[in-house]
Amino acid sequence: MYICLCNAITEGEIRRCAREGARSVFDLEQCLGIGVGCGRCRVEAKKILQEFPAVVRRGVSTAAA
Repeated sequence: MYICLCNAITEGEIRRCAREGARSVFDLEQCLGIGVGCGRCRVEAKKILQEFPAVVRRGVSTAAA
């Protein structure tokens, strides 16, 4: 599903960036260019980021713990 219509950024792309270490909407802006158009996608993007625990976002596997 498209989250950012201005830049054609999908939910999957946001999740990929979160798995690679994005921790904020600013990080997504740097990674994907999200929110630089109208900005209406920022709220939904933040919700998606919140699904990823901090340890996963930093690239640390919780399975090894």
